[in-house]
Amino acid sequence: MALLTISPGNSPQFTLTPEPAGIPTSIDNIGWAVESSDGNGNISMTSNADDLSGMTATLAIPPEITIGAVITFWAVYRNPSGTEVGAGAYQYPVVSS
Repeated sequence: MALLTISPGNSPQFTLTPEPAGIPTSIDNIGWAVESSDGNGNISMTSNADDLSGMTATLAIPPEITIGAVITFWAVYRNPSGTEVGAGAYQYPVVSS
């Protein structure tokens, strides 16, 4: 299976692995944030509803994003002990498809 590029109009998916691996997580206890260096406000990152762990998310890249812009995203989730854990920031440059 070919991976989607970080390109205008694409919606690649990402999966986090909680630490320690195997601890239960819930879609209700995770939040995603994303921003683009070009200031585009139409970009989004959301957990996939079919993954109740919340660890799989889709990055929706708007068609009008600037080639060469850098997308940064991160997540925060609360594990069963109530501890809040951050993941990221992850950065990817936007390339032409």
